[in-house]
Amino acid sequence: MPASRTSSLNRRQLQTDTRFGVLDLMQWIPGIDADHAYPVLDAAATTVSVFGGQVRVCSLEHLRAMKLPADRPQDRIDLEQLAIAQGDEPGDGL
Repeated sequence: MPASRTSSLNRRQLQTDTRFGVLDLMQWIPGIDADHAYPVLDAAATTVSVFGGQVRVCSLEHLRAMKLPADRPQDRIDLEQLAIAQGDEPGDGL
């Protein structure tokens, strides 16, 4: 396993490497209209079981809303794949 790296991108976002990939920890999220995004995300989230633990997963609508303004290469790929999985036309965005 590679060495862990943690970096503060700004006062509202922390990024760390995990054995599963990069994890973004954010207090404010572009695309979510709230000073503190967690209550907004939590209200529409679903609880799923992951490796025997319970994890809150944001709604598809919120996931798309966050990925659109981030506009990183992986976000564009994810949005296209989400559109295909949902039967939408790729490039439809929200």
